[in-house]
Amino acid sequence: MNLIKWVADMKRVVLILLAWMIFLIPARGQENDKRIVVDCQTPGTLSTLITYVQQQNVEELYVSGYINKTDIQFVNRVIEFGNLNVVDLGDATSTDSYITFDFRRPSVWDEEKQEDQCTNPVHKISMPKTDEFWLSLGGYAWVDTIQINSSVVVRANSIVNGPARALKIVLGEGVEKICNGAFVNE
Repeated sequence: MNLIKWVADMKRVVLILLAWMIFLIPARGQENDKRIVVDCQTPGTLSTLITYVQQQNVEELYVSGYINKTDIQFVNRVIEFGNLNVVDLGDATSTDSYITFDFRRPSVWDEEKQEDQCTNPVHKISMPKTDEFWLSLGGYAWVDTIQINSSVVVRANSIVNGPARALKIVLGEGVEKICNGAFVNE
């Protein structure tokens, strides 16, 4: 009798432990989703490498490999609808020379300055490697820092138009040429 009772008690303990582990594992996975490192070897496929749950939870995204404008559009959506605050594309190579970051972040009207003020700007965007690019930071794309590292030619009218804001633009040693009018606010 005691053996039968002991086996029944052990079954309950095992079931309780299994149930506890089932609830614990997803919670730990979400913590890991805050910082994601992705190697995208085929341009246009970045969205297939990040799950929907990861898109909602990611705060820092580091991408290497090859990307194109489809991947940048995906990053725009993740910035706009998720919690993404750091986008590091510095180890990725862009197959397109025209890169558009066009997303909307929450903003409030500042009576004193008579303009919108973003309540949650993107902290940093590091640009991908490419020979040259035209960067459009449009819409309500608010970014604290844009980092340009690779050997590039920054073309005219590259940065900021409309109510978009880039507070700081950091140029790395690899920047070869900056065309006249590259950093304008239209």
